[in-house]
Amino acid sequence: MRELLPQVGEIQEIKAHFSWLLEDEKDIRLNEQLGGGALYDVGCYCMHAITQIIGYKPKRIFMTSPQEKGVDETSHIIMYDENNTLASFTCSMRMPFENYYLVYGTKGILKVEHSFRPDLSPDGKGIVTLLDQNENILEQHHYYDEPYVKQIEYMEKCISQEASSDAMLQSSLEMAKYIEFAYRSRQKEVVAVCDSSIERSKKVAKQYQIPFYTDNINAILENEQIEAVVIVTSTSSHYEIITKAIDTNKAIFVEKPLTIELETSKKILAHANEKNAFVQVGFMR
Repeated sequence: MRELLPQVGEIQEIKAHFSWLLEDEKDIRLNEQLGGGALYDVGCYCMHAITQIIGYKPKRIFMTSPQEKGVDETSHIIMYDENNTLASFTCSMRMPFENYYLVYGTKGILKVEHSFRPDLSPDGKGIVTLLDQNENILEQHHYYDEPYVKQIEYMEKCISQEASSDAMLQSSLEMAKYIEFAYRSRQKEVVAVCDSSIERSKKVAKQYQIPFYTDNINAILENEQIEAVVIVTSTSSHYEIITKAIDTNKAIFVEKPLTIELETSKKILAHANEKNAFVQVGFMR
């Protein structure tokens, strides 16, 4: 796969999928206390292919799941890197068995079928296909593999010091970080409110059980634990607040209009693009 990857040209998008049907409702994968969930179980394969095999390094990770509480039985992950290149995958314990990943480039497509469990494919092989811009097959390779056997063999080599586990350790730590970011994005909550009137701020915080309230916007923007801000101030103050939020690496949701002047809006968007910031204009309240 890695030998063929350069032939797709500049990567424009990456997709992956790993799903299977869970029949035992008492399975530990449905137990939140025992590390259950689709992302932990099969989504990690997709994350590994995208970040460790292809080499994509996400800067922003968003996760959605139909299940609001308990383990994620199905999850959809969307990621953006520093160039805003999109990578996404679906992982599920409630869909028919399927596993693959795709890389779309400026010159073609690389498709890897039965990528995570080639041993369970009809012929026990994975399929790597390189297609041109018109989906014509340029190359296709069938590979027999037993991934779990290879894991054990590599572990034996590490124990006997025939191989180093350092690279694998760093890869595992990076993977754990990305998966943790994904789960954190699913569990977002309102942790602070700011209003020019401290009394209004206090009232809203009490009404909606928000733990922190203030009349100082800098106290919000300088808090590293706050990852995103929703801006519903007067339009005249948007430029100043959005610019500060961009500079403090916050994801930004702002009500319409962005500003009342086209040139000011262009400045905001240019600044957001320069800092690789996420800015969404208009949202449902």
